Amino acid sequence: HGQHDFVFHRPILPGMRLLSSATVSGVQPGAAGVAVIIKLAMRTTDGALVNEQVFTAFAAKASIDRAAGEPAPEHRLPPGAKSAPALACLTYPMSADQTRRYADASRDYSDYALDPVAARAKGFEHVLVHGMLTLAFAGRAVVETVCAGDSTRLNRFAARFSNPVYLVPGQAITTTLWPLDREHDRAQFGFEATDSSGRIVIAHGRVEVAA
Repeated sequence: HGQHDFVFHRPILPGMRLLSSATVSGVQPGAAGVAVIIKLAMRTTDGALVNEQVFTAFAAKASIDRAAGEPAPEHRLPPGAKSAPALACLTYPMSADQTRRYADASRDYSDYALDPVAARAKGFEHVLVHGMLTLAFAGRAVVETVCAGDSTRLNRFAARFSNPVYLVPGQAITTTLWPLDREHDRAQFGFEATDSSGRIVIAHGRVEVAA
């Protein structure tokens, strides 16, 4: 999972029945492997669009002769964005059973996120935190600050996963946000997240917020 880009059209409400579809829209070769770009759309049963997503999967060490289809949407922070004073910097600690709780909510029971032995067998130093769980911690900081706690104001939420997060004692996610220029009559913000060791684990975060 290399990066993810959400565009929200309406909130998901209790009792909704939702239909999702996905299509491979492009493949892009790089020095370290191949990125596979997948477009997803979620709709209600009467066809109303709920959200759109672009999910980039990365196949390490793979190769193809040339790019095909569409690249992923751009969301890199503009040059100099992080040199401006930060708008906010919030830290949230992870509990010792954080990945287990997330697995029950997401139905993602990947063994490397739950079992230390399985994690080590796959080459990880410790139990690995789900990428989308890490992104959710950053999303909490975004909603609490630039959305004033109202998640329905969030129009776009995009980011790149830059390093794994391990569920070690004292693990916490710190999210820093910077203001960006308005675009399409929406407020825009950039963000990054670091783990308790200070490593950047989410980079090039981009947020668009309704007034």
